[in-house]
Amino acid sequence: MSYSFSPIVKNNSNLGKKGIVWLMMLFMILNLLPVDIYLPAVQLIATDLNTSVDNVQLGIFFYLISMGVGQLFLGALSDKYGRKPIALVSLFVYILASILATISTNLETLIASRLIQGIGACGCAVTALAVVRDLFDEDESAKIYSILNGAQSIVPALAPLLGGLISVQLGWRYCFALLVVLGAMTFVFTKFKMGETNQSVKLQSLDSGKSSTIGNTVREANTIPPESSSTESNKSFWYILSHANFTPNAIASMASMAFIVQYVVKSPVLLIDNLGLTPTEFSLVFGSNAFLIMFAAFCATKLIGLLSARTTCNIGLLLMGISSAMFFVVPNPESLIQYLLFLSIGSFGFSFSLGSSIGMALAPFPECAGKASSVLGFLQFTVTSIVGIIVGYYFPSGAMSLAITVPAFALVSVLLDFYLNRSSKIKE
Repeated sequence: MSYSFSPIVKNNSNLGKKGIVWLMMLFMILNLLPVDIYLPAVQLIATDLNTSVDNVQLGIFFYLISMGVGQLFLGALSDKYGRKPIALVSLFVYILASILATISTNLETLIASRLIQGIGACGCAVTALAVVRDLFDEDESAKIYSILNGAQSIVPALAPLLGGLISVQLGWRYCFALLVVLGAMTFVFTKFKMGETNQSVKLQSLDSGKSSTIGNTVREANTIPPESSSTESNKSFWYILSHANFTPNAIASMASMAFIVQYVVKSPVLLIDNLGLTPTEFSLVFGSNAFLIMFAAFCATKLIGLLSARTTCNIGLLLMGISSAMFFVVPNPESLIQYLLFLSIGSFGFSFSLGSSIGMALAPFPECAGKASSVLGFLQFTVTSIVGIIVGYYFPSGAMSLAITVPAFALVSVLLDFYLNRSSKIKE
C-alpha cells in the first residue's frame, strides 16, 4: 500500500508514513479505552463509592455525550489553530481528567471527571480523522479509516479483560491510572514527533515568519495558494451538512455506528439473559467478534483498492441490511450459532462501510477537515445514540431496535445519494 504526502507535511513531520498511521491508531484507541476498560469495574466502583450500579453507569453516558458535543468545537479550532495544538491540549485534558477519576472519592467527582475526559478524548478523535484527511486522497483515506476502525476493534476485545484483571488484582482506580500513563506517553510522542498537518496553518505560519524577518507587515498576495486563502476554512456547519457528498456518506457512517452501538447494548441481554452465557463466556464471544471486525476492517482496505470506496461502502450497507433482516425475523436468536451467524454478516458490513463512508464524507473539505470531522463525529455519536434510545424505547424486544435503526439509516443514505447524483447529472 502506497501513500503520498503533501510536500509541506512531509518536510514538517518527524514521522514516516507508517508512523503517522500508528499515532492516529493510538489516538483512536485512547478515544474508546475509557469506556471498555471501565465496564468490568462498575460493580466495584459502586460498592466503593456507596452508590448504585446505575449511577456509576451514568459516567459512560456523560462521557459519550461530552465526546459527541465537544467535537463540534474542537474540529473548528483545529482548522484555525492547527491539528497539533488541539491534540496536545486534548491529551492534557485527558490526562488531568484521568487523574481526577483515579482520586475520586464520591460519585459526583467521578461523573465530573468522565465529563471532562470525554472532551479530551473527542479532541483525539477529531485530530485523527482530520490528520488522515490532510494527508491522503479519498481512496487512500478510506483505507486508513478502515485501518483505524480495525485498531479500535482491539479495544472491546482486550480492554474488558484487562480492566477486569486490573480491578481484581489492584483495584478499579488503577484502570484510570493506566489511562494517565498512556495519555502521558502519547502526549510526549505527539509533542516531539508529530508535525503540523494542517496545510493552511503551516503556510500562514511560514508567511508570518517571512514577513517578520523582512519587517513587512503586509502579507504577500501569492504566499498562500488561492484555495488556501479562500474562506473555505470558515465555512459554516450548514455548508458541510448540505454538501451533496457529505450528507449521504455521513448517514452511511451513522448506519455503521448504529449497528455497533446497538450490538454493544443488546449483547448482554441476548447472550447472558436469553442464552444463559456466563460473564466469562460473554467476554470471550464479545472479544472474538471484535477480532472478526478487526480482520474485516483490513479486508476492507484490500476491497477498496480492488473496487472503490463507494462500492465497498454499498457492499457493507447491503451486508448490514441482510443481518438486520435476520434479526428482524428472529429478534431473539435461539442458539449461539444463530446469533453469531447474524452478527458476523453485520460485522463485515460494519467494517466495509464505516471507513469507506468516512473517507468519502470528508473528501470535499481539505481546508476545513477539522470542522467536517467534528460534524461527522457529532452525528455518529450523539444523533445515532439519541435515535437508538428512542427506537429502543418503542421496540425493546431483543435486537429489534438494531433491525430497525440500521437499515433505516442505510436506506436513507442510498436513496439520498441516488437522488443527489441524479440531480447533478440533470443539471449538467
